[in-house]
Amino acid sequence: MNIAVIGTPEHEGVICGDAFQILDISPTWYRPGDINISPNEKPDAVIVSREWETDIRLSVLEFRRKGVPVIYVMDGVIEWAYVWNNQSFVIPRGTMLQPLIASHLCVIGRHPARILSSLGLGGRISIVGLPRLDGVERKRCQTAGTKPKLVIATAKTYSHNLEHRIAVKRALRDLKLFFDEHLWIEPVWRISPELADELQICPQPKGTMSEVLRDAAGLLSFTSTSLLEGMLVGVPTAQIDYRSVPIFVQTAWEIRCADHIESVIQEILYPTNSKMAYQEYCLEDELECGPASQRLAHVVEKALDNETVPDEYTQATLPDARLDYRQLHSHLSAFSLPSKAILQYELDAFSKELLKTKDCLKEARQSLEETQGRLHRIVNHVILGFIIHAWARLINRNVLDKS
Repeated sequence: MNIAVIGTPEHEGVICGDAFQILDISPTWYRPGDINISPNEKPDAVIVSREWETDIRLSVLEFRRKGVPVIYVMDGVIEWAYVWNNQSFVIPRGTMLQPLIASHLCVIGRHPARILSSLGLGGRISIVGLPRLDGVERKRCQTAGTKPKLVIATAKTYSHNLEHRIAVKRALRDLKLFFDEHLWIEPVWRISPELADELQICPQPKGTMSEVLRDAAGLLSFTSTSLLEGMLVGVPTAQIDYRSVPIFVQTAWEIRCADHIESVIQEILYPTNSKMAYQEYCLEDELECGPASQRLAHVVEKALDNETVPDEYTQATLPDARLDYRQLHSHLSAFSLPSKAILQYELDAFSKELLKTKDCLKEARQSLEETQGRLHRIVNHVILGFIIHAWARLINRNVLDKS
């Protein structure tokens, strides 16, 4: 079995958990930015975790034309700006799954499966879970008589556009003000260093999120996979989002403005059984718990047999909507053309790669001209030119005589 992965062992290798050990394979790695596929190269299956980068997109298209199944593995929760207005790393390079080039899409839970099926992806979705969370223990331990510890977390990429960035900073300022006034609560800030410096907050990056949550009284997190980790460990978890946008991750508690902070924290410190039961329901809808690595390995095996993966929450039971990409992604000129969306997306990737090549050639030409100019000035220099001519004659007397 020859499985190729477009990515790195440090990122995609972690995303896939123990799937490769279960399949008893050692995958071939194609590193983004340096992908070279020979004409005769045809692995049995390919795994990717993104398609918006042009070199990855073109590689996926090349494998699909060769009849190779391509499995797109999602590595976390989805968020409104991440999908629709992702200025941080998707726009203007591409789109988020619109359209999807891969033949299979592995999602982490039932709720994201329903959302992504509304993009027209229902027939390719398999609900897998998060393989990298397979080893998380569902238990917590609190010490009586100690200050209650609340973890405040942001995603690694904490915002995807200007509105998002402003909202995150405003919420963090409000939270800092609350904890400055309530010293009997210990805040643990798991936020980006950039935000910590700007807001004069001391972050605590040591340990994994699961380790930090084990003795926490609660978790306040912006939309990220941390929400799932908190609910998985059994910590009362609140989602923070000051924007007026749809929430793609369900939680039992939400902080949507400064007025919510005190009441939500009070509930988190003393949660009711009904809210904790609802949190468990949210977790089961957001994350398919259990052996996610085994499920991913099963998807790979079925893909090798050219089979779709039967699942009660995929295909016929999921709505399969269609989008007009020309209206949604006007920033990509390729979508202004008629015809097929995949071909338009491929055209966009080729045009961006061509522009990058032209820029590289332009830089190389400028560098060459500068080097030629320096050499010309040296050769014609009164003293250096005489030395160079003399040195050249010693090596080959005919070099300059002929010129």
